[in-house]
Amino acid sequence: MKKARIKAKNKNGITKVKAIFKHVMIGEDVAKKKGVKPDYMTNIVAKHNGEVVYDASIGIMLSVNPYVKFSFKGGTKGDALEITAVDNSGASKISKGKIK
Repeated sequence: MKKARIKAKNKNGITKVKAIFKHVMIGEDVAKKKGVKPDYMTNIVAKHNGEVVYDASIGIMLSVNPYVKFSFKGGTKGDALEITAVDNSGASKISKGKIK
C-alpha cells in the first residue's frame, strides 16, 4: 500500500476532500483463483487537527486504487489533514495533506 494523494479545498466553511489510494484490493475469491494472498483495505480514518472527521469500514467492495470523497464543516487554508488506511493484514499507511 502506498500513500494516498489528497486534495482538500475549503469554500464557505465546508471542506471537500478527495483522496486516491494505490492499492491492489484483491478479495479472497480472486486471490484463491490467482494463487495469491488476499490484500484489501479494511478501514479509512481521516483527521483534521487531530479530530476524526471521516471513518469508514470498507472491504473488497471497493475497486483497485480506491477513490474516496467526503466533506466536513470547518477547516481553514493551511490546516493539516491526516488519512490513515489499514489493510486486512493489519498494515497501515498514514498520508498527510493540507487544506487549500
